[in-house]
This record gives sequence, structure tokens and C-alpha cells, in this order.
Amino acid sequence: SSGSTALQELEWHFFDVVILLSIAYALKHNAHVRVDIFYDKFSPKVQTFVNIISIIFFILPLSFLILYTGIGFVELSFTQQEMSSDPGGLTHRWIVKSLMPLSFLLLALQAFCLLFEEFKKMEKFMIALVMFVIALLFLLVGVPVAFSFGGVAMIFAFFIPDLGFEV
Repeated sequence: SSGSTALQELEWHFFDVVILLSIAYALKHNAHVRVDIFYDKFSPKVQTFVNIISIIFFILPLSFLILYTGIGFVELSFTQQEMSSDPGGLTHRWIVKSLMPLSFLLLALQAFCLLFEEFKKMEKFMIALVMFVIALLFLLVGVPVAFSFGGVAMIFAFFIPDLGFEV
């Protein structure tokens, strides 16, 4: 007996939905995969620093890269009206492909929330140091000086007002 091609593809698409939309949820509840060989032995300050570095240098760049490339991927699938190559397969494949940029947008938003929670745990000197490093990264990418330093200062002042930095 043979099964339905459309049902089998629908199963794969449901699997995609569950996996892609659970990435940000796993980050929020600290249920993501982490190499805990060294992390558990670190002090809370070092753990906070490791979390900040991993968000800034790994999660956010990867999220923005996949978001940037994924939108074109979905757009191409939509304009070509991509469907299954198997007879009896599903149509409108762009719908499930649109979950990829959406899921990484949600991941980036959750990473920003987690980043600001981690900043609240840090001492003021370390926050100022991280602000400076982020501004330098913006300068290296080519963002003008005023936007780099002013933008970073405004972002930190807006999202972390209880730090006590006087303007």
C-alpha cells in the first residue's frame, strides 16, 4: 500500500514549523544546546560576559544573515509559484519557506531581549566597555562616527534606563 505524497510533505512541513518556531522559545527558556563543560564552572560574571559575547558575535550575525538571504529565497519561491516536484505533492511551498526568515527574526528579537537582561547584570564599567566595543564594531563596518557612538548610547539609554547614567 502506498501513502499520500501530499500527507508526507505536510508532515515535513509541520516538522519545519515546530522546529523553526521553537528556536526563539528555546533561547528564552534557556533550553538551547550549550557546551556546559566549562560554562557551569564559571562565576556568574563570567557567564554573563560569555552570554553577551555569544549573542553579539554568533546569534545576532547569524540571525541577520539568514534573515537577509531568506527573504530573497522566499521571494524567488513566491514569484516562481514553487510547488512540489512530486505528483500529488503540495503547492505554495513559499509559505513554509517564509518561516525561515520569520523564525530568525523572532530569534534576533529574543536575543536582543536576552542581551539587555544580561547587560542589567553587569557592572557599569563593563557596560561602558561593551558599549565602546559595539561602537567600534559599527565604525569598522562603515557606520559614520556620530551614528556609531550616538546610536549605541541612545540604544543603551532607552533599553536600560535604570543604570543611572547621567546625560
